[in-house]
Amino acid sequence: MSNCIIYTFSGTGNSKRVASFVGDNLSKKGIEVSYFNIKYPLEEKDIPDPNNYDYVGFSYPIHGFNSPKPFVKFIKLLPISKSKDKKYFIIKNSGEPFAVNSASSSLTIKILKKKGYVLDLEHHFLMPYNIMFKYPEGMIKQMYLTSKAVGELYANEIVDNHHIFKIKTNPLYKTLAFIIRIEWLAGPINAKLCFVKKKKCVKCYKCIKNCPSGALYLNKKGKIKRKTNCCICMNCSFSCPKDAYFMGILNLWRVNLGGSFPYKKVIEDSNIRSNYVNKNTKGYFKSFRKYYDYQNELLKKNNIEINN
Repeated sequence: MSNCIIYTFSGTGNSKRVASFVGDNLSKKGIEVSYFNIKYPLEEKDIPDPNNYDYVGFSYPIHGFNSPKPFVKFIKLLPISKSKDKKYFIIKNSGEPFAVNSASSSLTIKILKKKGYVLDLEHHFLMPYNIMFKYPEGMIKQMYLTSKAVGELYANEIVDNHHIFKIKTNPLYKTLAFIIRIEWLAGPINAKLCFVKKKKCVKCYKCIKNCPSGALYLNKKGKIKRKTNCCICMNCSFSCPKDAYFMGILNLWRVNLGGSFPYKKVIEDSNIRSNYVNKNTKGYFKSFRKYYDYQNELLKKNNIEINN
């Protein structure tokens, strides 16, 4: 039996969810799929060796048109490939279809190439924002169901190798992504301005337990403090059941749900339409039409339906 490992860095759960959309379909094809959750503190000896797997994948959320710093740090820990053509695939997600996102994996690809790994497939999935603003329920439903369907198609491509999933970028986008990588400095700076509202905190410590960067801890006085390795994934604010976090400079951009996105509720509600982005869409979401037209075209061509 063939096997697959998908290394996943996830702040609020979307990267894990999209990885499962692909992994579940690989399992249906008889491939044994394992997931490794990238979470700090991390011991190099505990990382599964990609050389022991037939298929290797990486899933991450796009942060400021780049891979998150903790994810890149993880990539640097991986061992050298034992074969010259060890292929891998990338599953990345963000809340918008902007073209500059095409360059988000540039540094990751560069590092892996030096280690002897070869990029095979890459696809950009759209999922709701965990920062900036809440998406309408119809948009959330369309994002989830389309990504789930495309996950099936992507799994088919990983096995059948037709290479319809290739992301093209250019020097301009790579340069912009490099410049915007200054966002990596925003985490440490913003961390000094964040604090927990004592009167609201119920000491569930979900924020500490779930922080993928290992940036939160309890000091000697029992207060929740933040280290400067924060990557602004927003997990702490997002998962806090009492909205106890003040997120510094980004406080006005919080998307607070007290847990996870309400996917189950939205999907099961037949009154919420799943074609939020359509030919009549205006305003900000009109810029999503090209992306969804292309996804729908791929799915139709490959006889895959978008189902609840």
